[in-house]
Order: sequence, then C-alpha cells, then structure tokens
Amino acid sequence: MTRHHQCDAVILKSVRMGDTHRIIHLLSPGLGIIQAAAFGSRKGTGKLAGMVSPFVSGRFFLYHNPQKDQYKIEDVKPYAYREYLQQDLTSLYTASFFAEVVLKSFGSGGDHEQTYDLLTRLLDLLEGVEEHAYLLIQGSWRFLGLFGLEPDLGSCASCGRSFGEEAAWLNLTEHGLWCADCSSSRDEFTALGYAQRRYLHYTGSLPVERAASVRLPSAQADRMKHLLLRYMDSLTGGYLNTLKSGLL
Repeated sequence: MTRHHQCDAVILKSVRMGDTHRIIHLLSPGLGIIQAAAFGSRKGTGKLAGMVSPFVSGRFFLYHNPQKDQYKIEDVKPYAYREYLQQDLTSLYTASFFAEVVLKSFGSGGDHEQTYDLLTRLLDLLEGVEEHAYLLIQGSWRFLGLFGLEPDLGSCASCGRSFGEEAAWLNLTEHGLWCADCSSSRDEFTALGYAQRRYLHYTGSLPVERAASVRLPSAQADRMKHLLLRYMDSLTGGYLNTLKSGLL
C-alpha cells in the first residue's frame, strides 16, 4: 500500500502545534476530511510557510503513516490563496462559517466531491461580493440539500398538508417546516413566507453563481438569512463559533 498521496484539497482550519508546526484540517474530494501535520510551517523560512493558511486550495502531497493513521503534508502546489478574505471581516467570517459547517455538521457524511465543489465555489464568490446575505442563504440551503437535511418547501413535516400560499414555520428542534396547525411557536423569526419558499425553490435549480444574484426585498432576504443561520446552528447543537460574534 502506497504511503504517498496526491490530492486536491482546501484548508478548512489551521491549528498551532508547538512553536513551529501546525495541524491542518483539509477537505479533499477523494479523502474527505483529514488532519495532516505541517511541520515547520510556522517558521518564516519553512517550506510550507504561507501555503497552509485557511481557505488555500491546491494540490497537496501527503505522506500517510498506516500504523498511526496519520498524515503529513510534504508539499503544496497552491491553486488559490484567496487573500481577499483577509481584507474584509464579513467575508472572512462568511468563509469561516462555511468551513465550520463542513467540519462540525456534515463532514463525515455526504458526497465529499460535491461538498468540495460547493465550498470552493462559495469561497471564490466572496471575492468582491457586496451583499453577503445571498451567499449565506444559498450556501446554507445547498449544504442542507447536499446532506439530506433540506426541509420540504411544499408540505408540513408533521401532518403532510400542503402549505399553499400560507406561511410555514421552521421547527428548530424537530426540524422541518410545519404548518400553522402543527407549529406551537409561530413567531416572525421562524416564519418562511410563500415568496421566500418560491425563491428557494426557483434558485435551488440554478448554479450557485447565478442563484446568488437573484434578489428578494431586502427585509425578506435578511429574515431568511437569519432563519437559515439559526437552523444550521441548531443542527450542530449550537456549536458554530462564527455565529457567536454577531457579524453575520
């Protein structure tokens, strides 16, 4: 069995290990989520210095120790550094939110190739973006669909009745959209109106780049963004640190 691997990957997280090393969390289409040591990467003169920062994607050359089931990064051929994420705080937190969702919620399941494709496209769309709300809506909704957690937009998850043009309420504990009769909590912060459901249904069939350019009235978009962020947080047990800042 070969111990040397090459794979495309994107860095989700970088954690300090000692004074000169890092542990890198990677998402690879073929290997899924793995952790790999990047020795010497915290030294300015190290071979990997500057190439193992969060959101860098490229070709990674790995060594795998089968006895310890541990990976080491031997080299990287970067495709994208994405320095623009460091120049805008909201873009940085948006990227961190997507990476944290993959790490904490769904990384162990689903199609890693599709997850990698969606994440890297979302990261690329953050370059020069003016309205982050639509990327957060589209990213959240597509991650939900990708991992089988997308609520049914047409009928109540409890009784199965069609919503028609009435509002539906997102149940953050039982999950799914519920009708007025089945939902015990019917406040504006968990409501998803007919226009918002039509928006999700229509844009869900579009490429994410096109979908993110489709607009709603700003108040509706803002409410839907916050609702989907709350839903994503509920699915992880409230452990999404990027949402605790209030910047999103």
